[in-house]
Amino acid sequence: MRSLFAVIVTFLTVSAQAQSIVIRASGSSPAKFNDFMRSRSDATSFIDHTQWHLQKNTLQEDKLFQLADLNNQNSSAALQLIKQIQSEAPLTLTSLRYVRDLTDRLLEQKNSTAVQLELLHTYCKAAALLNEGPALRSCASQVVSLKQIAKKFPTAEKVLVESLSFAWDDNLALSPKTAYQWTLLSNAHTPVHFFGTFDQLINQHFAFENLIEGSCDGFSSNVQDFEAGNRGVVFFNDTCLRKITTASDKGSWIEENKPLLYTAGAIILGSLIVASAKGKRLDWSKTALK
Repeated sequence: MRSLFAVIVTFLTVSAQAQSIVIRASGSSPAKFNDFMRSRSDATSFIDHTQWHLQKNTLQEDKLFQLADLNNQNSSAALQLIKQIQSEAPLTLTSLRYVRDLTDRLLEQKNSTAVQLELLHTYCKAAALLNEGPALRSCASQVVSLKQIAKKFPTAEKVLVESLSFAWDDNLALSPKTAYQWTLLSNAHTPVHFFGTFDQLINQHFAFENLIEGSCDGFSSNVQDFEAGNRGVVFFNDTCLRKITTASDKGSWIEENKPLLYTAGAIILGSLIVASAKGKRLDWSKTALK
C-alpha cells in the first residue's frame, strides 16, 4: 500500500510540474506565436502536444504485438486485424516497423494469391513511409509533394502521415492507391483527421474549427483535448496570455463532463487500492465504464 501512495504522490508532482500547452488564439500572429514558443522551454505548442500523443499509442502497439501468436497459424486473420488497427488511428513509429517486419515474415508462408497480394500491399505501405533503407520486397511507389497539401489547406501548419511528421518541402514515396492516416495540425484549430489515399485527401474540403474564439478581454474555448483543456494557455499577443480554465465558455467538454471524470477517477483509484491490498495485478480491460 505504501508503494501505491508513493506512485500517486509522484503522479501528482509530475502533473503539477507538467509543461503548459500553448494555443494560438484565432487572429493572433503565427510569427509572434512561434517567436514566443522559441523563447519558452517550459511550454509546448498545441501541435507538438497533439503529435506526441499520436506517437505514444501503447494500446495500439500491444494489439499488434499480440498478432505474433497468429503469424504461424493464420495469415489471413492476422492481415484482417492489421487492417482494422490501421483504420482506427495513426500508426506509431513502433507500429509501422512491426507491421513491416510481421508482414515480411507472413509473406514467407504458403498463402492464397489474394492474401499474398494484400500482405505485400501492407508491407509496402509501411516500408515506403518508413524509408529505412531498401525495401526487401518489390514495391511500387507514388511520389507525392506535400506542397500540394499546403496549397490545398493553407490553414494547416503541419501534416502527419500516420504519426510521422514531414516538412512541407518533402516529396514522399508512398505506396500508390493506399489509404494512410493523415492529420492536419494547427496551433489555432482543431486537428483534422482523414483516412484515405493522397488523391482522396487532396479532393477533400475540410472545415477548420477555431480552438479559441474571442479576445484577451473575454474568450470561449472549443478545446476537446482533456490535457490541453487543463494545462492550456492561450496566446493572444506578447503581452496577453490567458489560461483556458478562465474561458467564459462554461459549456466546454471538460466542464460538461466533470461529474463523469470525477466518477471515473474515483473508480480507477478505488480499483488500484483494492488491487494493491489484495496483491494482484489489475486487469485494465475490466475496469472500463460500461
